[in-house]
Amino acid sequence: ARKLNEAYFHYLGTGRPFVTVKAGSSLDGRIAAPRRDGQAAAGSPQWVTSPQAREEAMRLRGRNDAVLVGIGTVLEDDPLLSVRDPASPRPILRAVLDSGLRTPPACRMLGSLQEGPVVIYHTQGAATQHAAALRAAGAETVAAGKGAHVDLDLVLEDLGRREILALLVEGGGEVIGSFLSRGLVDRICLFLAPSFLGARAVPLVGSAAAGPGARKEEEAHPELPLRLDSFTVIRVGSDLLIEGSPSR
Repeated sequence: ARKLNEAYFHYLGTGRPFVTVKAGSSLDGRIAAPRRDGQAAAGSPQWVTSPQAREEAMRLRGRNDAVLVGIGTVLEDDPLLSVRDPASPRPILRAVLDSGLRTPPACRMLGSLQEGPVVIYHTQGAATQHAAALRAAGAETVAAGKGAHVDLDLVLEDLGRREILALLVEGGGEVIGSFLSRGLVDRICLFLAPSFLGARAVPLVGSAAAGPGARKEEEAHPELPLRLDSFTVIRVGSDLLIEGSPSR
């Protein structure tokens, strides 16, 4: 109840949703194992954490009004992003950050609109032809920014207008890094698995300026490093759940 009220009062004061970042990580801060060629494993979700941790993560998703991922997660995992929790049998808004509108119209999210609406945020320069195909498949496409990347402030403002009180950001690493670097995270829920995945695996916090001409990591994340003001640690299966709020 306290957490529900926290999101409500945050929304009243800011007009934006209360943002929780959720991730599962190895002890060396990696969220997905590499393929043999050094690339992130593709095709299906790469489970780092235990089944019990994934069940708790699903309950966490059910306590939010919307869930958000980046286009990388959509292309790699083709997730449903639904709430598979009998205690929370309600639709959830599913948001995708997709600057160039690369979301496949045949993705599983758009084949399961009964689980909740799908909103795809893109930049103004994205291909209008693909936008029409996505809308025909049932998605809503929203222009949010004129640059190379989606403007997260515009995304949060749009979600606020939709009366989304609580938003769960699930990744991947570049999306998590973008929210952290801009000071837009209100709570962090990190499931920590007792494993090491190695330097070639996908990092928990990726570069917010990935690609040619990318800035150095410390320049890409001006708000990092950060600490948690207060936090709790509980055991979930074989993993630890660290939950807390970033210092302001």
